[in-house]
Amino acid sequence: LGRLRAAGQLSEIRADELAFDVAEAVSLLASDGVTLSTESMRELMRRTEGWPAGLYLAALSLAGRTDANDFIHHFTGTNRFIGDYLTEEVLSRQSEEVRNFILDMSIVQRFSAPLCEYMTGERQSARILRDLQYTNLFLIPLDAQDHWFRFHHLFGAVARNTLETEHPDRIAMLHGRAAKWLSENGYVDLAIEHALASGNNDDAAALVQASWLQYVDSGLGSTVRGWVQALRASGAAENVNTLVTASWMAALSGEIDEMQQLLKQLSSTSNNGMLPDGAQSVESTVALIRGLFGFDGPVEMLAAARRAAELETDGNTRWYGVANTALGHASYVAGDLSTAVGLLPRGAHSEASPALIRVLAFSMLALTHAELGQHDRSRKAAEEAMEIVDIRSMHALPQIALAFT
Repeated sequence: LGRLRAAGQLSEIRADELAFDVAEAVSLLASDGVTLSTESMRELMRRTEGWPAGLYLAALSLAGRTDANDFIHHFTGTNRFIGDYLTEEVLSRQSEEVRNFILDMSIVQRFSAPLCEYMTGERQSARILRDLQYTNLFLIPLDAQDHWFRFHHLFGAVARNTLETEHPDRIAMLHGRAAKWLSENGYVDLAIEHALASGNNDDAAALVQASWLQYVDSGLGSTVRGWVQALRASGAAENVNTLVTASWMAALSGEIDEMQQLLKQLSSTSNNGMLPDGAQSVESTVALIRGLFGFDGPVEMLAAARRAAELETDGNTRWYGVANTALGHASYVAGDLSTAVGLLPRGAHSEASPALIRVLAFSMLALTHAELGQHDRSRKAAEEAMEIVDIRSMHALPQIALAFT
């Protein structure tokens, strides 16, 4: 086949060409007397991905129904016709090796050969993926290099249902392995999802705590809030890492009552070790939050910022810049301009500092220089703050208001 393809003597008709478009799907359903709204038709196409047999089975399921549009929103691999067809015509015809591989990998949204090998413990994953791709067996490549794949939505759902029925004891283990591989390879979102699904809430909370600042700094605070809600719903609300992340998010959102309650809980914990996000301790985190936001007033703000700076002394870490920015900011609020102008550059010029902190540090430097009558320096600091805002497209974040000021 490779020689024929290279010589231009081979015509290939693959899944993309065989998939129905909307007009063909409408015609197919109409032949069985089924008419759907435009929105429902789009939903059906999304779920079946144009798979002709899937559309025909949907038509059989819809024939004579009065709630056709509502039915489409619940049309998945659990549908009897779809489940029977894929089980009898596809899954049951595979070798035990391939069938077990499909069932195991059905729990992940996308997969690569290294992930498959780690999850299944088998060394034949690349070969199986290649064979599945060559036989058009509901395997969809996600990149031009054929590195990442996913199953057709309906096929994946049927495989997951089969796994839950036949091997329910494997599911938590598979989710746990997926979480470990994904976290070690930088796929944080998916790793957290699988850690929660595995029931290992402590690992999930640690992953969230290690990653929250990176996400907030990229304007993805809503993602972190969703993680915190999921952790609370899973029973990890009292986990120290959950409390720390929730405290930061409450402070950033201005939810003062919740923040105070969370910080009170943290103050009573006995955890004194380094946190997953790199902060020296729970005590350091409490001091950073109180010193950075100043919700307790300027006196407490200054005292907390001093304590944070005493604890975060490693100039190579992000928290050194945060602590010194907090102390510089608190000093400005207290009227100690000379101290402020000496400390704020530690946060402003540190490449390790989060972008939000650098913006705050440059902004406070601009205000401090202005009060000292150093207007050229003030302008330069303000321009550097806005340059970070522009480069990182941070204009919509409320925390960068001081840069505009």
